[in-house]
Amino acid sequence: MEFNTILDSDLNNEHNLIKAGFGIRLGASLLDGLILIPITLLNLYAVYFEKSYILYVIAVALAFLYKPIMEGLFGATLGKMICKIMVVNIDGSRIDNSKAFVRSILWLFVSITGVFEILPLFGNEKYQLLNGFQELSLLQSEVVEPKMSLAAQLVLLISGLMIALKPKRGIHDYASGTQVVFSKKG
Repeated sequence: MEFNTILDSDLNNEHNLIKAGFGIRLGASLLDGLILIPITLLNLYAVYFEKSYILYVIAVALAFLYKPIMEGLFGATLGKMICKIMVVNIDGSRIDNSKAFVRSILWLFVSITGVFEILPLFGNEKYQLLNGFQELSLLQSEVVEPKMSLAAQLVLLISGLMIALKPKRGIHDYASGTQVVFSKKG
């Protein structure tokens, strides 16, 4: 089953593709961040109020799945749709679900490392007794060592910087054979 969106125009003519640069892609990511606020709030609720590792993992999984599902089904996240950009194969054809997932592997790595790095907090006896944000944040800084997720975030940063340079493709674009283009001419 193929889903058609307003973003489907001009994909068949490779010469009409205009690559989206760093600024517009950053804008789309910021819009996606706003769209994901409810999931972020669920994540914070899981950590600071409910103190439920399972709920935390569910929130992280929902946040991660947003990008590959939207890009696999529609070729763009909601943020990309608003910015009128979309993910396509190098030849300009629509990407499939497998390519959308490959594009998201770096984010999956960041998500998984974050899930495992915060686990000691949930297992700490003091954690279940604390109520204030300041106390919880202090304990989190003592218990959680974000070495792996910081390394993964550094890779994401490098990928983002690559987008600022020609040919405007990040590590995830090269890994999946994709590019992000404007969905309409000009």
